[in-house]
Amino acid sequence: FFSSRRRHTRLRTVTGVQTCALPISVDLIMHTGDIVANGKKYETWRQEFFEPYSKISSTTPFVTTIGNHEQDSENYFSYVALPGNERYFSFDYGNAHLIFLNAVVPQQRRTVPPDGNARSHRFKGIAANFPPTLVQQR
Repeated sequence: FFSSRRRHTRLRTVTGVQTCALPISVDLIMHTGDIVANGKKYETWRQEFFEPYSKISSTTPFVTTIGNHEQDSENYFSYVALPGNERYFSFDYGNAHLIFLNAVVPQQRRTVPPDGNARSHRFKGIAANFPPTLVQQR
């Protein structure tokens, strides 16, 4: 998902797939931040995160990177449990290595930090609220 704030109807449709009779299975939800319009207000978390994700979140892992709309609020870090320092991290999921960046930080907006763990995986993915610039090391 990307920037789902204020898109309740579309989000409920997408997350509702898990409860429909469709032959679709979701193994992992990756979100690129801006989950809510205002991360400092509980009400926006209730309306834009807890309610829309309620059906799918009980059965499907959810991982996200922080966006600028979360406003680095305590709510984000209380409601979303993530590995590492929770601002940027990487982890393995099956045969994929996934990197989540805090693109609100100017240094991470310019480059992706080297991650040696990614070399042995068939698939690699990067998630950030703003697109990072990839730097190839030679």
